[in-house]
Amino acid sequence: MKNYLIIGHGAAGTEAALTLRKQVPDSLVTVLTDEPYLPSFRPRLVHYLAEDTPPESLLVHDAAWYATNGITIRTATKVSALDSAAHTVTTNTGAVITYDRLLLATGSLPFVPPLPGRELPGVFTLRTIEDCQRIKEHVRNCASVLVIGGGLLGLESAYSLRKLGKEVTVVETAPWLLPRQLDAEGGRHLQRLLEAQGLRFVLGDQAAAIEGNPGEGKVKCVRLKAGSCVDAEAVIVSIGIRPDIAWLASSGIKLNRGIVVDDNLASSDPDIWAAGDVCEHKGVCQGLWISAREQGRIAALNMAGVATGYQASPPVSQLKITGIDVFSSMSFDTATLGNEGDGANPDQTILAARNPEFYRKLIMRTDGDVQGIMVIGDKTAIQTARKILAGTARPEDFI
Repeated sequence: MKNYLIIGHGAAGTEAALTLRKQVPDSLVTVLTDEPYLPSFRPRLVHYLAEDTPPESLLVHDAAWYATNGITIRTATKVSALDSAAHTVTTNTGAVITYDRLLLATGSLPFVPPLPGRELPGVFTLRTIEDCQRIKEHVRNCASVLVIGGGLLGLESAYSLRKLGKEVTVVETAPWLLPRQLDAEGGRHLQRLLEAQGLRFVLGDQAAAIEGNPGEGKVKCVRLKAGSCVDAEAVIVSIGIRPDIAWLASSGIKLNRGIVVDDNLASSDPDIWAAGDVCEHKGVCQGLWISAREQGRIAALNMAGVATGYQASPPVSQLKITGIDVFSSMSFDTATLGNEGDGANPDQTILAARNPEFYRKLIMRTDGDVQGIMVIGDKTAIQTARKILAGTARPEDFI
């Protein structure tokens, strides 16, 4: 009977556990997580900010599900060391746990730049249920919040805080919102729609320091590099993530930005695989929920002896802010789009339409291959975009 061990209970770890149970029903499957809660649906954390619901509402499965499926899950168990030669991991309490085959799905950690004042009470990142609870408790008595970062998580967090009645300002270094998902025109269109919902934006600038009230130890404002100071009683830092690999520095497995894996998601050690935010496949750490689930499934198949290759799909992002649907599938570097992503490229064909309510753009190479699709505020166009990506609709159907 093989002993399968999974470290991490996010999308990758949860999907891997279920896949292993189906493929090798007579095996031991154990999941370790340093969080005190059972696996939660992480994309819903930002909505939980504005909801008066118990944390259990975020759980993917309850304890009975794990028992029924014969999966052992140990919460509040942080792994601090890996001995690949001995096939063991050691927890922060000194417990030693053995494995035959191991999946590393430890995810990522929020990146916080070395800003002066980052240690002040009222400065947060959002990655876990506990983070969410701390933010909710703190902002209860705050009038204003500043979000550093105009990406997906930053904008969704900003909207949830706005729903709580807070004055919310988003500071983004790029000259437009969602710079990884939208071109300049799309980013500006989204900004206009969000400003109409009460959000405020400072673009093309960045935080230089977080300042507090003298003697009170509380956040007062955020000073920007351009020199101005934006009032805020709480700060949410949302400028990216980094794979959680520092604890593996002496493990002997190959590391770069993340855990380097091959097309079967195997690490440099033949009995260790990696999936989710922590894994680096062909130089890329995906950092997306959908990708993490697929990687967890494929890693588990290979762990079970079912040889399966992983092929990354173009990153697809979809969110809903204040009722505004945003969809983006980009398989290209926006630098190829000309100045500020304006599409000025003779090797591309652009199909675009816009009005005050929606914006949509499809970008193709001259050979007809779709390079990217973006839609703001048009549900029907999003459905068509998905069909085009699946090969069941023509680009001409988009406009």
